[in-house]
Amino acid sequence: MRNTKMAVTTAVSAAAALALAGCAGSDDGGNGAGDGGEGSSEGQTLRMWHFEGEDSAMGIAWAEAVEIFEEETGATVEFEPRSFEQIRTTASQVLNSDEAPDVLEYN
Repeated sequence: MRNTKMAVTTAVSAAAALALAGCAGSDDGGNGAGDGGEGSSEGQTLRMWHFEGEDSAMGIAWAEAVEIFEEETGATVEFEPRSFEQIRTTASQVLNSDEAPDVLEYN
């Protein structure tokens, strides 16, 4: 059972890291203030919302993915916690505005 949990956590961490990596691959001025060279994420900040509890398996996986992402890209992830209900009721409005986060967990 413990091996299964570890495998799931590792898989989720890897998937989240890949999802985050896709958000910072460009330095075209459309996302943050890129200070680095061409293709660099150095100096960029991504805003992220999710509703997972800090001690839940998914919350731990998100934290690990963010840590890996920041190490590998030099970008910064600014996590803004939201409740499931906050995201469920406002996501469609927020996503159609200038206030949308760069990464959002949404069911």
